[in-house]
Amino acid sequence: MRRTPVLSLALASLCGLVVACADKDPVVSDTGASGPYCRDMADADTTQVEVGGGDPGSGVVVGQLITDSGSAVDDSLIVGQMDYTLENLDVGGPPRAGRTGQTGDFTEEVGAGNWWLSISGTKAGLTCQNELAIVVEDGNTTRVCIDTRCE
Repeated sequence: MRRTPVLSLALASLCGLVVACADKDPVVSDTGASGPYCRDMADADTTQVEVGGGDPGSGVVVGQLITDSGSAVDDSLIVGQMDYTLENLDVGGPPRAGRTGQTGDFTEEVGAGNWWLSISGTKAGLTCQNELAIVVEDGNTTRVCIDTRCE
């Protein structure tokens, strides 16, 4: 796995503007994980870039929520139907907002560049929220594994 300069710069810049940053820097892998991605808390708050999936000028974000607050990392009572927002840090504009599927997944096609992903919700009496800077590459798919950080 390697950390991209753009991602590190984006995160460093954002940490100065945002009160609470994720405990770990996002990590980018061009080669893919050994085994299923986002099925272990070690993958939390990381991204993987896969070649293909987007159109010229845009990329695809495939998100998966993960938790250590449920009976399993993919506990649908925690990760399912969670609100998410994607904000473009380069050009602004209205944020993309949605809700994860029952398994904590979502897919968005967005413009290439730097994005801020936030998730939030109240699940099983717990307040869940997290934020993560991601880079979407032109014509590629960015897989994001994001911890629900429920308390």
